[in-house]
Amino acid sequence: MLAADDELEGQLRAMLAIRHLPSLNRISVRVVDAVIFLGGTVMTYFERNVCEECCRQIPGVAGVCNEIEVGGPGLRNRDFPRAKEVPGSECETPGAAVIP
Repeated sequence: MLAADDELEGQLRAMLAIRHLPSLNRISVRVVDAVIFLGGTVMTYFERNVCEECCRQIPGVAGVCNEIEVGGPGLRNRDFPRAKEVPGSECETPGAAVIP
């Protein structure tokens, strides 16, 4: 890891810390040749997007690889209704839900 990579990581961690979103403390950050790699799990898509936007605001970042997963407690294992289980659904795509 280059010194510049360490500096980018430090700037990102500082930006995430001032957001006061608890799940952002559990994000893994790795910087290689000015490309930021994000990993871990957050509760909402908002938090995932905040992480990526923070990366893009840092001068010198060459790219962002956002592999953060969204899934708070109960979200990952929740059974969402399939299209054919939704009354009035004409969608035949397995797993797709129809939103009225």
